[in-house]
Amino acid sequence: AKLVAQDREIRAILGPYWGDVFAVLALPDKRSENDPSRIDDYGSAKPTLSKERLHLLHTLKDEVDRNSYMALDYARSGFVDRHISTVIALIEKYESAMDARSGRFQVELQGHSSGKQSLPFDGLIAARQLFREHIATHPISTLVDSVLREAVWQTIVDLFPDRLNSKGCYTFVRNIALEGSYPKLFGRDVLEMINAPRLNGTALGLEDRYAPLITMTLDDLSEVAGQSAIGQIVPPGLAEQICGYPRADMTLFEYRVRDALKKARINSKVTLVLSNDIEKVFQFKVSNQDNMIEINRLAIRTSKQAVKVIIAAEALDEDGQCISLAQTQSTIKRFLLNSKLLRTPSVVEKYNPRAFCEPFEPELFKPEVRANMAKITPAWIKRGGCGLV
Repeated sequence: AKLVAQDREIRAILGPYWGDVFAVLALPDKRSENDPSRIDDYGSAKPTLSKERLHLLHTLKDEVDRNSYMALDYARSGFVDRHISTVIALIEKYESAMDARSGRFQVELQGHSSGKQSLPFDGLIAARQLFREHIATHPISTLVDSVLREAVWQTIVDLFPDRLNSKGCYTFVRNIALEGSYPKLFGRDVLEMINAPRLNGTALGLEDRYAPLITMTLDDLSEVAGQSAIGQIVPPGLAEQICGYPRADMTLFEYRVRDALKKARINSKVTLVLSNDIEKVFQFKVSNQDNMIEINRLAIRTSKQAVKVIIAAEALDEDGQCISLAQTQSTIKRFLLNSKLLRTPSVVEKYNPRAFCEPFEPELFKPEVRANMAKITPAWIKRGGCGLV
């Protein structure tokens, strides 16, 4: 919205539509029209359309944006061509069923008389689910989340050691995030590691610096004790005793693993990589002839095997040399075997040192993508294996 408001070239291109386009983009901004900071950002642009019409256009924009993002995600995913072409066709089918002529956004069912029949958005939900399971929640993607979370906490503790719950701490993090000053928030070294160019081999990425110690799926955990431990969150105070930060997202499973290491006086910094794909509810307003109804669709992961449970640790020291992790791994194995968290003891031997480098289902991806991934050998393996391989 700020870009549209301040860019003269865009304003000239949009001509008489400029005020309305700006108003649609700025709709989520809840500041008063007379707020000085809003005027500084946008100027005094005035729309010609009613508020109802602007809200309708904003809804349509969100739907079109969502579809565009998914088309781009698939185009860059490395999936085989049939998945990409299927998504494009699904988007076209869905958008052709979108309607706003009545002054409200809806999806025309066109001949669908029963909820048991396929609806225009069912295929899109399946496509979103496929992308989330195999790209967005791949173990390396989830490791990025863990590393960034750790980096944010380190920044906060360094700057606000005695005021972690203060308003000033919150304001600091919020303002930096809104400004996009990510090096201040996460640290330049962390960002360079995450954005390391994989193919030219000149920099080390996450898969080079972090080694998986235990590689399982949710299906490998016992139905009650194991999966319950994954689903429960410990109080921030307990989390702080283990990691030094009052985290609000530490699972009971991670707490127990790290507590076992602490009792064994092992200082390896481990992290739980849990590709916990969300079971997201998609809500659609649809119409069948003259009736307007709301339909909810629940996107359900294909199986418990789609949820990866990986315990990882930093594998290289500041000089780029391997850290011995054999004792850390054996201690975690021993804890798991004695904890009754596993369905079968053999689970701990299903170790995959390339868990951060391989696709969950290789056949979904193009041969050249699989070939490139097969060429990847993490630096921690090349430099000695850390006692793991």
